[in-house]
Amino acid sequence: MMPEINRDPLLMRASRSWRPISPVEYSALLLGMLFAVALVVIRALGEGLLEKGDGVSHYLIARYCWRHPTLLLDLWGKPLFTLMASPFAQAGHIGVAVFNAVVAVVTAWFGVLALRRAGGAAQVAFPILMILAPQYVLMVIAGMTEPLFGLLTVLTVLLLIWDRPTMAAVVASLAPFARPEYVAFLPFIGCWLLLDRKWRALPWCLAGTAVYMALTAISFGDPFWFWAEDPYHKAGAAYGSGPWNFFVQRADEVFGLPLLLTGLGALLLWPVVWRADRNERRTHLLMLLTAAAPVIAIVAIHSALWFIGTRGSAGLLRVLVTAVPLAALFTAMTLGRGAILLFANVPRSKVIAGLGILCLGGWSVWDLDQHVDLPAQAGADQRILDEAAAGIKKYHEQGALVFSTHPYMAFGAGLDPYDQRVYHTLYGLEDDAVNTRFRVGDLLLWDAQLGTNESGIKLETLLDDTRFTLLETFEP
Repeated sequence: MMPEINRDPLLMRASRSWRPISPVEYSALLLGMLFAVALVVIRALGEGLLEKGDGVSHYLIARYCWRHPTLLLDLWGKPLFTLMASPFAQAGHIGVAVFNAVVAVVTAWFGVLALRRAGGAAQVAFPILMILAPQYVLMVIAGMTEPLFGLLTVLTVLLLIWDRPTMAAVVASLAPFARPEYVAFLPFIGCWLLLDRKWRALPWCLAGTAVYMALTAISFGDPFWFWAEDPYHKAGAAYGSGPWNFFVQRADEVFGLPLLLTGLGALLLWPVVWRADRNERRTHLLMLLTAAAPVIAIVAIHSALWFIGTRGSAGLLRVLVTAVPLAALFTAMTLGRGAILLFANVPRSKVIAGLGILCLGGWSVWDLDQHVDLPAQAGADQRILDEAAAGIKKYHEQGALVFSTHPYMAFGAGLDPYDQRVYHTLYGLEDDAVNTRFRVGDLLLWDAQLGTNESGIKLETLLDDTRFTLLETFEP
């Protein structure tokens, strides 16, 4: 007589979560670590900065938040990124690249764990598809915020696979403080919790917002700071607009052809795999709703914003990097399960899988080389900024107060841009405020990129104002 099987839900969840790590999983983790180390080395070898505006801003906020604690709540810096990256930022700009490399490895590991039911080939394929995506590589090296958002999304999906809905909801609740793309992710998590009848977990999707509201109520006296100080709402249509299909046309530059083509294939094959794979239908539905749907939503929302020309959309390809980890996860799960069904009775299936992984890796490396030019070298724009920053440093040593709009000025001159005793960010220059705002000896640096666009200050206005004296000009 067969013994009765223990079907206690807690034991079943534990068995899914804490299964021993296999050699293939260790191999996938090692591969992700090798990719991440390579990106850090490439960043160290490059003299150029890939993001001299936003990238420098995120770094400066993370670096100086220990001196100015309210920066930990700064929405432009992304509070979660600021908090987690700040220890790394103390080592300089390369520190945030190291942080992102760590984020990439952890994301890869969470993805490998989430793909246990998809087979070893799918687990090894995940770090290849994700970390070698062209724009993902650039954002890791640039120290940007997109990779951290990707980590949150993959961890959330992993926890849902493990049937830990409350923990998943709490992690998802942090997404608004990592990237604004939470609007294309968090609602789908809520939908899944409702569909899966995990109603008790649903309120936990607001946990991060509740904590942030409490902190801003204490710090600024305004629990609604998150909405009142939304920087994207304030940006409006400052950067213009573009064609509705801009992001679709250039999707290969973001995802790379390997992920883009296999991802589209997985989306087309999903109904077939879902119908045939009866034992994993719940997992496939989960992946469709919480991985594939957010990817489509992220592309659609950014396409609409850029077409309309609102919320500071600037047609930046990097914003789609937030979708890369989820796209790789959905692709690996769908095609991995499909391959298991297809090759279940095929001799030497492991050899076929190994050859497929080698081909995917070679293809991904080749495609990456076609899309990016690394290590990054300092271009004419960075050299001009460096010269101007050196000029500021020279005059600032004489005790001048610096006014500028471009964040690279404080970065290049080695100044704390949040110390009002040495640096002021300049947004707008009213004529009647010049005499009250500036002292003799203060420095104002006007730049052609942000001085006109963000500050609304015409160069001719400054040159014609006899209260200012032109000290130096820097032109390419």
